Amino acid sequence: DWNVPAELNAAWDAGYTPFVNLMVGYETSPTRTAAYIASGAIDADIRAWAQEFAAWADDGNRQAFLAPLPEMNGDWVPYGLDPQGFKDAFLHIQDIFAQEGVPDASVSWVFAPNGWSDPSDPDFEAYYPGHAAVDVVAFSAYNYGTDTTCNAWPRWDPPETVYGPYLDRMRLMAPMKPIFIAQTATASAGGDKGQWLIDAYTYLANYPAVRAILY
Repeated sequence: DWNVPAELNAAWDAGYTPFVNLMVGYETSPTRTAAYIASGAIDADIRAWAQEFAAWADDGNRQAFLAPLPEMNGDWVPYGLDPQGFKDAFLHIQDIFAQEGVPDASVSWVFAPNGWSDPSDPDFEAYYPGHAAVDVVAFSAYNYGTDTTCNAWPRWDPPETVYGPYLDRMRLMAPMKPIFIAQTATASAGGDKGQWLIDAYTYLANYPAVRAILY
């Protein structure tokens, strides 16, 4: 009752449309798998959030982008690596928001996987809940640079490498949907960070269907 309006208004009052990664944390909720969420086990939590969002939406006068269970194609989230469970959970969350009176005009639903998937795991396309359920497709991608302290693959990647393959796959998967870069950043170690950002924003601005970048 405080967090939802406070966080959303922080963006809205500054002239922005909020973007929300609606998720559960691995450290605090390791049992909250996609199937567990789809089963209704945490409906009370989802419903409480939806109720506060409905109040904030003010009968459709405020809007936000909501990305349920982002980066679901990774093993670093408790709900990851279960394509069918994720699709069921995504639709279940949407149903609860509708039941709680969230106006259609107040929410754009975002499918937001990580761009990269472990080669032994399903690619993000396997998790896509369908055109009817999704308004925006998005993905996370980073240039991790050459610092080895938190990077298992130290290298300096150009924007075409960081974004290009996933942008092309998003276009094939959902050719009529706008594309967001849902989470991104670049390291400093290994190259010119400022020039990388200029090159990245230029590249993304010229790519068809890219409509937002969250850095």
